[in-house]
Amino acid sequence: MNGKNINDWNPPVDEMLVQFKGKGLIIAVGDGGNEAGMANLKHNIPLASDGKTIMASGVYSDIPITSWNSNLGLQAIASAVAAVEGRFELIPTPNQVIQTLEAALDAGAVEGVTQGKPENSLNGTYATRGVDGFAPYVHAADQDKIKSTLIQMKIKGLL
Repeated sequence: MNGKNINDWNPPVDEMLVQFKGKGLIIAVGDGGNEAGMANLKHNIPLASDGKTIMASGVYSDIPITSWNSNLGLQAIASAVAAVEGRFELIPTPNQVIQTLEAALDAGAVEGVTQGKPENSLNGTYATRGVDGFAPYVHAADQDKIKSTLIQMKIKGLL
């Protein structure tokens, strides 16, 4: 998204979707358009923040789903499936979300918007330790909203 080449990471993920094509339904979740499976939306995806690099994925999916944060988008889908099956215990708690993100960060994952650098945080607007500019507790709160919404939907017979 910032114009840096990430080809060392993407080809195996892209190839996995290419190899699976025609063998089942491919659902892709993305937040910026550079994720595998987001090529369906490439005409709506802007250039990277450097203003010149094409960041749109070249790999198609059957169903591209957008979310402000791709992790949260996938959590929402998985949580909805668990709720439909009546398995609310499988829906992550806010604390589990925080623990998972902290473990990834401790293992070397780098926050994508700021690249973990304070000078990229817009004077502290964006978290330098988190996901997509937001600290783990923000993601945990969003997951809690998903679970609360699904519980209310189940109570009201909407699931």
